[in-house]
Amino acid sequence: MRIDAKIDERRDPFASTKAAARLLKENYRLLGNWPLAITAYNHGTDGIFRGIRAVESDNLVDLIRRYQSPTFGFASKNFYAEFLAVVAIATNSDTYFPFLRVHRPVTLREVTMKRQAPLHAVLKPAAISQSDFFDWNPALDPAAKFIPTGYRIKLPPEKVDTFVAAERRWKAAPQSQHTTVTAAVRQAKTAAGVRSAKAKPASGVTVSTSQRIAVARKSTLPAKVTAASAKRVPVKVATQ
Repeated sequence: MRIDAKIDERRDPFASTKAAARLLKENYRLLGNWPLAITAYNHGTDGIFRGIRAVESDNLVDLIRRYQSPTFGFASKNFYAEFLAVVAIATNSDTYFPFLRVHRPVTLREVTMKRQAPLHAVLKPAAISQSDFFDWNPALDPAAKFIPTGYRIKLPPEKVDTFVAAERRWKAAPQSQHTTVTAAVRQAKTAAGVRSAKAKPASGVTVSTSQRIAVARKSTLPAKVTAASAKRVPVKVATQ
């Protein structure tokens, strides 16, 4: 996952879900069974291997009953049981939440930015508002004025062609126009910084900012981690 001053993919439900799936797959490859792999998502593979060596068993039930460690506490011991509970509820959502209204799935396509481009230079010609753009791309800093090179833009299918066309027009524009736009953006950022400095609150005063919440996409885990197969592994819920 990319995490730097411009991009934090932990905020992106699509990127973070893919990363979580890759981690679970690697945990399963290392540990050999899903109860341990899923518990390692919370506790870490190194911690699980220490527990296996301590109790001389790779059975999660044995770890819960016999492994004594200050870091292997209530959260780690109950993580797999909580996972099974979520699987059961999601599988039988109509039973548990009969009046729940499910949001329509969000369909987005990715376009890789081969070159940095100013936001307004590509969004305005594509008839995309900055509000919608940042909702679709929560990994980007909401204060960003440029789309970084290499970032995979997420757009609704109906907006892809117009965005790509706007990006191509920007790349084909004379270099002098690029320089002018870049200078204007920097000037705007400097002016905003001056205004922010003048409005800086007194010491000890905290100013909160709003944060967007992105709609997560439904993901499907490998078939081996279904409620039916998971239930074959007996797990005793630990208590504090």
